Amino acid sequence: MLNCDKARPTPQAIKPTESADWTTGPVPEWSGPADDAALITKMLTSGSAKQAFSGTCTVGDLWNANVTALSATFELQLNGSSYTP
Repeated sequence: MLNCDKARPTPQAIKPTESADWTTGPVPEWSGPADDAALITKMLTSGSAKQAFSGTCTVGDLWNANVTALSATFELQLNGSSYTP
């Protein structure tokens, strides 16, 4: 039997380079909107090429629980069948 214990690296604790304290604002490197409402609006108005051309539901549909759009996109899961994209 082959023993690979010596070939396996010893796990090391990850040490953060900066404080992990909770803040209410963005990190200095952030260049996007700092306002939560602006971020949510940006998320809700974003879309993917797949969504645009396939007619699947959007992030806005998920966020707003648009049952009609979600039912059309995830029809197979609603009737108990397995979902296959």
